[in-house]
Order: sequence, then structure tokens, then C-alpha cells
Amino acid sequence: MAEDITRQGEILIVLVEDDPHHRKKMKDILTDSFPNCVIKTIANGVEACNYLLNPVNHYNLVILDGRLDTYPTTLLAKVNGPDVAEAMRERNIDVPIVLWTNDPKMLQSFDEVCGMRLPEIEKPCRSYNVEAVLTPIITKITQGIHAKQEEENDKDEQFSLKL
Repeated sequence: MAEDITRQGEILIVLVEDDPHHRKKMKDILTDSFPNCVIKTIANGVEACNYLLNPVNHYNLVILDGRLDTYPTTLLAKVNGPDVAEAMRERNIDVPIVLWTNDPKMLQSFDEVCGMRLPEIEKPCRSYNVEAVLTPIITKITQGIHAKQEEENDKDEQFSLKL
């Protein structure tokens, strides 16, 4: 199990994966490895865009599959992982994205959209690889959250002193 680096409810991880078997396995690994993180699963690109682009929703990390095939594409345009990442970038959503695909074409599309290679979890997933990739990212997120909380506490103290 990865070192416990979060407190309850601080970090929300959004997992976007269309295959139910892969999605369940990754969620189980995340829950075991990072027990204080909240995991939200999304099964397709359209739902991912609806959730991730909504300014009301707050999340700290996105794990994104490349090829998101299982949505009924006859009803809507197909939205793959790189499309989701591009929509997030266009809206200036500054949240870490971790790739979870073994498709070379999708990896190339992500590289083009993001202008660099993003962190990547091997597929199929294994707990040691998930922990190796995510622990430094979650540590950085946690440090940022704690810094914001300290800043807010300092502001509250300053306000109290003025009264």
C-alpha cells in the first residue's frame, strides 16, 4: 500500500475508462493504494467532458484512457481521451492528467494535444506501477492543498486580529 499521504476527502480522482473490467480493477487498486482518495468513475468521453468541463465540479486528478469505444457512437460523435484532454486544455483546466492506454496512436494524439508526454500508467494495470506513477503526483497535490489551507487559516487569523 502506498504511504498514506492524504486526509479523508481531500483528493478526488476521476477515472475515465470504458471497459468495465479495467475500470473496476483500477478502482480497486486506487482504493487499496490510496484509501483516503475519493474515486469517481466515468465510462465514456461524452460523460467525461460533461463532468470535467462543468465549473461546478472540483477534482484533483484525472486518469484518462485513450480509446473510449463503448459509448453508442451512432447517437453522438465519438469522444476519445485526447479529445477530453484537449477540451480541458482549451478551458484552461489546470488539473494533472495521467494516461492509461497502450494504444500508440492514442499516445501520439495525447502528445500532440498536450505538447508533451504525460505521466502514464501501464495497461493492464498493476498496483506497483499505479503507486509508482501516482504517489509523487498525489503528494504534490496534497502539499498544494495543505498550503492553501494554511493560507486560509492565516487570513482568518489576520481578520480576527483586526476585530
